[in-house]
Amino acid sequence: MIADTKKTNEVSRDQFRELVMANVPSDVKTNENIDHSYIERVIGVVFDSSQKLSLRGSLTRALNKIKEAVELADAETVDGVVVGARDMYGSKGKTKFYVVRKQLDSLEVSSWKKSLPTAGGKQPSYPFLASIKVRYDEEYNQLDVLGVTETKPVSKSTFINGIKGVADAFDPSTIREEDKKTTVVVFRGMIKSIYPNHEFVEDGLKGDGSKKWVRGDPMPVLLPNEDGVLVPNMQIQFVKTKGVVMRGSLERTRNVLPEIHVMDLVQSCEDAVEVSGDPIDQASHIADILDGREVIVVGIVSNVSKSAAGSFVDVRVAAIYDHPDAQNSTLTMFGLDSKSEDVVSEPEPPKPKPTPAKKMEPETVPTPEPAVVEKGDGEKEHEYVRRQISSMLAVVGGSPESLTVDYVVKNVAPGAKEAVVQVVINQMIEEYNSEHADVAEV
Repeated sequence: MIADTKKTNEVSRDQFRELVMANVPSDVKTNENIDHSYIERVIGVVFDSSQKLSLRGSLTRALNKIKEAVELADAETVDGVVVGARDMYGSKGKTKFYVVRKQLDSLEVSSWKKSLPTAGGKQPSYPFLASIKVRYDEEYNQLDVLGVTETKPVSKSTFINGIKGVADAFDPSTIREEDKKTTVVVFRGMIKSIYPNHEFVEDGLKGDGSKKWVRGDPMPVLLPNEDGVLVPNMQIQFVKTKGVVMRGSLERTRNVLPEIHVMDLVQSCEDAVEVSGDPIDQASHIADILDGREVIVVGIVSNVSKSAAGSFVDVRVAAIYDHPDAQNSTLTMFGLDSKSEDVVSEPEPPKPKPTPAKKMEPETVPTPEPAVVEKGDGEKEHEYVRRQISSMLAVVGGSPESLTVDYVVKNVAPGAKEAVVQVVINQMIEEYNSEHADVAEV
């Protein structure tokens, strides 16, 4: 029995380890799925960081950490690129993290922490590759994060080039009512309009006794989160595609910040609130700057609806990027874009002036140069195709064996010659098989 008054610093590291392991169940000690080196590291870290605690408290802490390791061993693993997170201002709910894998297979995972609990203790900057241990919560229909077993940084340019084929191929007409609050989408859109978000206010009770909420006044395009950092707050409406209007909402957050990598977006918000206190005028100011901009959006479907104006899919945005191949022309403002489909939008009522707060640092992201296939130079075209395929596989995983010439030409390396694509795929398959054969021999 351990005396309640005994301190951790009164025993040696080896004695502490023996006391911990004596309380670890035998089935845990023999479980081959558990990373036992991790358990040894946990014991050492707890011992070193708990010298002033009672020995009983340190033992309890170490055993709880080992219990977490057991849960991780039995949990499902989600592999993908974590692109950002989202939480809700005024809510005590969990933080939602967005893991991009492949279209309609990307996921939202939840944690009580505002950053993912990684093995190293500190979450890398977005985006990053991760292996995340999750457990399904039946009550709330969500994947809860238990831990992150591995992370690897990914540059923004590599990630964006890797998912642009997925974003370009997205078909909004495939989204259904049942996709609400469950489906994460990655899509390409051309900005058509900007509108202010609206606050929702209580309006009595429904017939079942629950609160009734109605749309209230429009809100400023910049609002402080709970840390006092100004966060963009608006609805971005995109040009209609395949009969559907995609709408992305950047919303006021509690603690986390949206991943915004669109040139001028943050700066135009800051300019707008200086120019006018009217949220509608603010949104119009931003629209004048971003009209015709092509972007890639990652977020979760929040609503699917139809009205006299058309079919709409609403998405809560976790990350938004300039599209690397977009020309970002302003032809739409002169009515010269024949691909645009007109959208009827309801008028917005006016409202309040924003209050000053700390500013979210704008990120000046230069518009990437479009990838160019030089038709007269077979070697340069060959390198371009290889680079595009490598970037895509680095993000979505898989092997070159799964690729077809048609898919690569349409979605990965637009404009490349089919003959060149076929040669590159064949070469990459040979290299892939050779590398994996070497691994098997070892």
